[in-house]
Amino acid sequence: MDTIFDAITCEVLSPIDTLKEALLSVAEQNSASYNRFAVELTLECSSNTRRQTGLLLLDLLKSGVLPAEQVFEGLQEILDDAENVASDVHQMWLCLSQLLSPMLHGGGIFMAEIYDQIRTRVPPKEASVLLLL
Repeated sequence: MDTIFDAITCEVLSPIDTLKEALLSVAEQNSASYNRFAVELTLECSSNTRRQTGLLLLDLLKSGVLPAEQVFEGLQEILDDAENVASDVHQMWLCLSQLLSPMLHGGGIFMAEIYDQIRTRVPPKEASVLLLL
């Protein structure tokens, strides 16, 4: 399944006219799995790639393919494993904020919802980087 999600994401990161195809492809797969996969795939990519992936997640949210509950479930998994990931990806918090930013600015999710997710899982210093979207 990761290969399918990899192909979908790489396709979306090319010209934007393939967005409808990507939305359909994710809808056909398990969209809950895609949420976590998109984050893991883009952590070590460029900031532009993370923002484009965030826009894809926003479109998935707005189209109903990816329910907000699944976004937050994926975010919980990532935050629960954040200490391990941060040891490998030193700018993890900045990377995660670049993925979340398009969803916040586009109205897909709300800051209060993000805050509820991070307040008990993220140390204050890292939370400040994440919340400075």
